[in-house]
Amino acid sequence: MTRFVTGGAGFIGANYLFYLRAHYPDDRLVCIDKLTYAGNLSTLAPLLGQPNFRFARVDICDREAVYGLFEDERPDVVVNFAAESHVDRSIADPSLFLQTNIIGTSVLMDACRKYGNVRFHQVSTDEVYGDLPLDRPDLLFTEQTPLHTSSPYSSSKAAADLLAGAYCRTYGLPVTISRCSNMKWGSVSAAAKQLYAAQPNVSKALKNLEEEYGVRIFERSSTGMIPTEQGKRFIAQAQRVLQQVDELKQEAHQQRSCAELRVVLTHATYASYAAVDFLQQAARSEQLRAHIRESGAIEALDFVLRQGYHIALLRYAAEDEDYYLRYCQRHGLRQEPIMEFSYLLLTSQDSPLARRQVQDLDELNDYIEVLHGDTHLPGDESTASRWEVNPNRRIHVYERCSQFSILQNLPTAYMW
Repeated sequence: MTRFVTGGAGFIGANYLFYLRAHYPDDRLVCIDKLTYAGNLSTLAPLLGQPNFRFARVDICDREAVYGLFEDERPDVVVNFAAESHVDRSIADPSLFLQTNIIGTSVLMDACRKYGNVRFHQVSTDEVYGDLPLDRPDLLFTEQTPLHTSSPYSSSKAAADLLAGAYCRTYGLPVTISRCSNMKWGSVSAAAKQLYAAQPNVSKALKNLEEEYGVRIFERSSTGMIPTEQGKRFIAQAQRVLQQVDELKQEAHQQRSCAELRVVLTHATYASYAAVDFLQQAARSEQLRAHIRESGAIEALDFVLRQGYHIALLRYAAEDEDYYLRYCQRHGLRQEPIMEFSYLLLTSQDSPLARRQVQDLDELNDYIEVLHGDTHLPGDESTASRWEVNPNRRIHVYERCSQFSILQNLPTAYMW
């Protein structure tokens, strides 16, 4: 089974991915996250590089990118954690919440409809029900409680919930909705139990912390502990510090580990020379693990996306550049141009082509084109931007030595 988890680089989404990996180790997991302030890719470090895990930096409002992921992966279920959150932020900029929480949700459900009526789960919030008075602990929200939103954030989530219900009723899309609550243990004793610590130790630690920094972090009451406004800011800052510490630990671990590099090169002598130059310099390191393979451009992208390779060197015709740029953008890959050069037609000296000047590509229709390893060309060949040469006379070759052998022994063959 292939599962899409949007917003998976956030705290809740990441822990959900860890849960899935622990309980469904054979499932393919695809994490989709825009990596805004709430997303942290280092959180997913234990999953990155696993063969049945993929991370895609994609905005769920980007319809083309979302459809591209559905086209590539064909998910069986989508769980939507992705959302703009926090009431204060929604008051400052409500339009951002409307765009992500409503339009983004509709884009995901449209993709689910388009690609096989995929099951869709909407992760919502209990804030769609409004507020409960702090002095009435007997009052509870239920699934029958009417929606009573009180902020742009909760309104945008409620709108997404209603839209999900409409897609279920109108289009028959399999939809479920969960309205989760923030976890509150209520008392120091309950919190201590969750921390596997004695209650007096936790109380003392909190008191010492408040005295040391001169901050009133919590208000105590008979019903529990509630963060003050100053305490909320303190906790948020503490979380950022802890995140930075985790990142430093991860970086230190990576530095201690043996460096490993996986590179896919194009079928070209100059690419091999460049690899050798790099290895001569890298050989001075105490530790080195390198994996180098040759491949065509289409296959090279697949190695980076699905098989854990770090870098792919692509060679393609200028006519195909728009395709590759869109492909990289859609899949969250960073690309950088290295060099440009003019294509020359290469053939055997015994070939009839060697004794004439080719003026028009139609003159090549009776000859055999040798292609550098790609099993197919970008897009639908009937509509691709690449120059049109007879598609029925082609040889796909995966070794450079074979290319030259074919040219030497097959006078009707040529390559670019």
